[in-house]
Amino acid sequence: MTSTMMAMLIYAVSLVEGNPSGGYVDNGHSVGPLCITKACMDDVNRIHKTAFRWPQDARSYEKASQVFILYTQTGGEDLGERVRIWNKGKRGMSKKSAWRYQRKVMNYLH
Repeated sequence: MTSTMMAMLIYAVSLVEGNPSGGYVDNGHSVGPLCITKACMDDVNRIHKTAFRWPQDARSYEKASQVFILYTQTGGEDLGERVRIWNKGKRGMSKKSAWRYQRKVMNYLH
């Protein structure tokens, strides 16, 4: 996958998440343009030995994008799989709601 494709995918996710202010959503559980939870960031830090700071780095589009890439990398080149992983995690990516989320994101790519 090219870096341009990844950038477009992340931008589409940010449009679906609809949090351009970077503030808290989901009753304070998610923050930033990609609506990152503390648990997601903790997983990325643990698995990839990174040092992202929640909630500060989740508010940065650049750092949130890096978290997205690392969190979804098990989806490989498949854009839809990456989107579903982002929405529901590796174990939940086959849920109907993850497929609905994927359709919303993909609508911005067409």
